[in-house]
Amino acid sequence: MGVTSVFKADSHKKAVNSNTAIPNHIAASAINDGGKTINKYTLDAAKKEGMSKNTEITAFCDGAANCWSIVNSLEGHCKSITKILDWYHIRQAYDRAKIALPDYTESLDSSKYKVWHGKPKEAINKLNELTKELESNKVSERKIDKAASIKSYLLNNIDKLVNYMERKEANLPYTSSIAETIVESQINTRFKRKQKMQWTRENAHNVLQIKSTMHSNEWNLYEVNIDNQLSLKAA
Repeated sequence: MGVTSVFKADSHKKAVNSNTAIPNHIAASAINDGGKTINKYTLDAAKKEGMSKNTEITAFCDGAANCWSIVNSLEGHCKSITKILDWYHIRQAYDRAKIALPDYTESLDSSKYKVWHGKPKEAINKLNELTKELESNKVSERKIDKAASIKSYLLNNIDKLVNYMERKEANLPYTSSIAETIVESQINTRFKRKQKMQWTRENAHNVLQIKSTMHSNEWNLYEVNIDNQLSLKAA
């Protein structure tokens, strides 16, 4: 299942400054076809937002390979793509580790601080130091894995790490947290495994198309046609 949010840079600035929702286009798919459908829908959404061969795209992902695959599918349709590991998910990774390692929050924050300032190698070194300290203190392997998972996360996306502080100070997007609430609302109802009732993948896909259309403020384009078809069936 994939959900993408596409918006213009100036829309992001206005939203941040006015604390309002970002005008955007949502693409979503629950079809298990190797990303073919979500790639197409994302391309369509990007074109609706005005993407052209001269557009410079900045893409934020949580680091999953299938997410970067969606971004890569836009290559050739735009001028360039700057790929950034989303700060929202980096922060979440550190927060989870701090819950498991409450006595080592200072070390974790020190590493996160380095990432924030665009120094990933120094951040990883601090995680290595923390791992050695945990092993020396005979901390459980399960807890040590929490720190190790951050290191792997950063290493797997090392070329997508930037100076997040500089971007924030320049009023440039550095996280998808504003759009994240939209994605969460898209998949929250019955889609998560912890729910007792869930839709099939096919039905989930159909529901996602309705919700995506509504979030993209395009429902009025289809509403009349739907009403007409329902009227014909009723007749």
